[in-house]
Amino acid sequence: ANKEIERRLKVLNHLLELIAKANTLYSDKKSSLTAQVQAEITALNALKAKINADTDLTTLRADVASIKKSYRIFALFVPKIHILIKADRTLDLADKSSSLAAKLEQRINALPQGSSNSVELQTLLATMKKQIEDAKSQANLAVTTVASLTPEGYPANKTSLMAARKLLRDAHRNLMLAHKTGKKIIKLLRENTVSGTPAATSTAAPATAQ
Repeated sequence: ANKEIERRLKVLNHLLELIAKANTLYSDKKSSLTAQVQAEITALNALKAKINADTDLTTLRADVASIKKSYRIFALFVPKIHILIKADRTLDLADKSSSLAAKLEQRINALPQGSSNSVELQTLLATMKKQIEDAKSQANLAVTTVASLTPEGYPANKTSLMAARKLLRDAHRNLMLAHKTGKKIIKLLRENTVSGTPAATSTAAPATAQ
């Protein structure tokens, strides 16, 4: 029992390090996730002390069984925290992509009347914005899906973890599409001409999804 608890404590302490190093997490989210992990560490340390003090075999067996049944560190808690961290990173990247889209929109709107490809540029910009908004919605939904999951609900809530992972994959895919769309817009801006005269070009580069 002590060995199994120590194994889980090692993983939880590693999670604390990941949260501390995460550049995309705002301070309030970092504090919230850190508190969740720390609560699990405190509870496991208390359980370890209780197990070491148990004198009744039936009680001892129940306490040992609770390591897996009541805490679900590997099955639920670790995946949940990783999903929350990845979702936050996705949302941060989506915000950067939105900033780029806004700059591209300014350049498109500043093109002289009669510029070539103006209709195509507006269509591509609308597509890029939609892809970014879809990514944000999917990442936010992934957070909502796992935020309230508890060990008591496992394994029934395992499907929620799977759904959240899929949402993040879809969000990543949308950001990659937005990146490609942004590159198309930049290429058209550079090629855009009015009566044979090159129009203003964009040197901005879209953020790359990680």
